[in-house]
Amino acid sequence: MSSTGEPPVEPPVGSAPSPPLGPPGAPTPPAPGDDRRKVLLAIVAGVMVLALLIGYFVVNSGGGSKQEATPTSKPAGEILLEPTASTGPFPWTGSLVPENAPTSVPLPSTSSTAGTTTSSGAVPLTAVRGDRVGIYGGTQELSVCDKQQLVSFLEGHSGQGREFARVLGIDTAQIRSYVTALTPVILAADTRVTNHGYSNGRATPRQSVLQAGTAVLIDNYGLPRVRCYCGNPLLPPVPSTSPTYTGPKWPGFSPTTVVVVQPASNPMTTVTVIDTKTGTTVVIGVGTSGVTTTAGATTTTSSSTTSPKTPTTLPRVTAPTTTPPVTTGAPTTFRLSSIRVTRSYGGNIGTDPPAAGAIDNGTTTVGPGTRTFQVGWDNNWGDNKQNRNHAVGTVTVTMPDTVRTGTGSAFSAQMTGDWVQTGYGVDRDRTITLAGIAGNASKDAGGAPEDTRQASISTSNTQAPTVDTTTGTVILPLDATIDFGNDHTGAMHIEFIYQPAG
Repeated sequence: MSSTGEPPVEPPVGSAPSPPLGPPGAPTPPAPGDDRRKVLLAIVAGVMVLALLIGYFVVNSGGGSKQEATPTSKPAGEILLEPTASTGPFPWTGSLVPENAPTSVPLPSTSSTAGTTTSSGAVPLTAVRGDRVGIYGGTQELSVCDKQQLVSFLEGHSGQGREFARVLGIDTAQIRSYVTALTPVILAADTRVTNHGYSNGRATPRQSVLQAGTAVLIDNYGLPRVRCYCGNPLLPPVPSTSPTYTGPKWPGFSPTTVVVVQPASNPMTTVTVIDTKTGTTVVIGVGTSGVTTTAGATTTTSSSTTSPKTPTTLPRVTAPTTTPPVTTGAPTTFRLSSIRVTRSYGGNIGTDPPAAGAIDNGTTTVGPGTRTFQVGWDNNWGDNKQNRNHAVGTVTVTMPDTVRTGTGSAFSAQMTGDWVQTGYGVDRDRTITLAGIAGNASKDAGGAPEDTRQASISTSNTQAPTVDTTTGTVILPLDATIDFGNDHTGAMHIEFIYQPAG
């Protein structure tokens, strides 16, 4: 404390202390310019405080910045209530829903207190399968979600497209085919999901309840995949034992009537929805625009129901936990890593001499880029080897580089058979067959004992692959055979091995 009883003034950080003007212990007289220095320090301090305040408000209010603020992390168990037509925080795109699209499905009404509140507590949810009648609505007059608009946006915005594909476990090159295969419907019940906003170049997951009447795109297992009012990708919800519901609470909302959609047992080709005008059930094709169709033209024909107001009350099947684990059947991406080919030969080809002139007898592994495979033999026989036994089958396969469990993938195969035989005295069948992931086909080329013959077959199939629980991989088989009678045979077993995509 100075002799005047006032605290000493600290110099600014980094400045040199003022030298004493008298002997040690003597009172320090005011130095010339001290008053000006105090005024200057006060001005500097005021400017610094003002700058900090401006910075705070710019960061927290946006301040005209073009870059969105990064969303803060939400407390564990917080679930955002998202009304039907709201875009929600950090929307992916603009609305994909036509202005005149319906926003409700005629179902038995429930009562609840309206208002904006926060509710919490562990309550049972209703678990329903994606093929259950009564969980989705639709209209026969228009599509409730513009899939082409979504595709165009994602293909024109690489950042959003990349993150959209990452969330849903597909390659960016698959966005168009993936979205095209989805079906637009309207939620008939408040539905729990993991919603994903988009901010600062990244997907921002949040637990949400989408209000009944919300337009979504579902996959062929009936799982919601896109929220159409914002283009956000959707995944099944994350389990929570103590949920807290925040956001605007709409009339009729109750935690006890929220549903969680679980995948259908098998891929669907059609889905039965509740017509938004009549309350009757209507069957629509999976992957269509949502409008019922008949051969040759789009119509407004109902393909189901005989009486209006078909009962659509949801079954109160209590989930085992507050949010049931619904990961079973959820899409997981696997990438083709290698192809294992096993060839074996029977009859005279396999014994005299062993696999005489046969192509690659045994098992070989080839790279994932291989698409053509051969099985067969070319053997000269008889005295002086003057006779020929030639039979070669060529298989060409078309399949995706990646597959997803829970989503059908297209496979096709073509096979040609070539036979050249001389020196034989008995007719023999000449056959080729295909069976497996690409479907089944066969053909008998027949022919005289000595003949040159050709035959071809083709087949295709769409199938959702399953994971081998022993290896953790997806293994898709295809078998091909070529025969010359019952005494000359060649078989080829191909395994397409898909590893989990990192």
